Amino acid sequence: MKKTLFMLNMLFAATTIRAEVWNVEVGGGGGNGTPYYAPQNLTINQGDEVLWTWVSGQHNVTQTSGPVFFASGNKVAPATWSFIFEVAGTYDYECTVGNHAATQFGTITVNPANQIPRVTARVTGFTLFPNPAASQVMIALEATGLGRVSVYDLTGKVALEPRFMAAGEQALDISMLSPGVYFVEVRDDTAVIRKRLTVR
Repeated sequence: MKKTLFMLNMLFAATTIRAEVWNVEVGGGGGNGTPYYAPQNLTINQGDEVLWTWVSGQHNVTQTSGPVFFASGNKVAPATWSFIFEVAGTYDYECTVGNHAATQFGTITVNPANQIPRVTARVTGFTLFPNPAASQVMIALEATGLGRVSVYDLTGKVALEPRFMAAGEQALDISMLSPGVYFVEVRDDTAVIRKRLTVR
């Protein structure tokens, strides 16, 4: 029995210490404004995954320098593509569609797995309104950088993929969530703040 409990504890520890998934928004161009990546620069840990989400236009993600080559190929919104950064180092990338690279470029700094990432943001709080909400909730974020926003159900499962938000009021689409109670989590490099959200 003790051996079984020990193995279960080891399995729990192995499954809870996992890599992060970082979201980068891909948009602009094609009549939708200036091409961009948001956030433009990321600092992550070795083994973390970056998920690019196309919200408008036709773009790609193409590495221009760094230890390992990656390229998404051209995609038209809505679309996603991800890459797991197994090798530490600094990666520069851009969109090679037309002249998008003039404004659509970014850098990902991958720290070795045993290195603490540098602080890039300070989130001091946020408010949700309306609450309860039906199809959309506003998040008013108090921060000096980008906060990573996630939504979890009561079991701890991710209900909405993490995304980055800047300070100020922004809308979060929750129309795909079933009615019930959720937790909205905002984190930076040093703190995590959670608030309860009721979806009608």
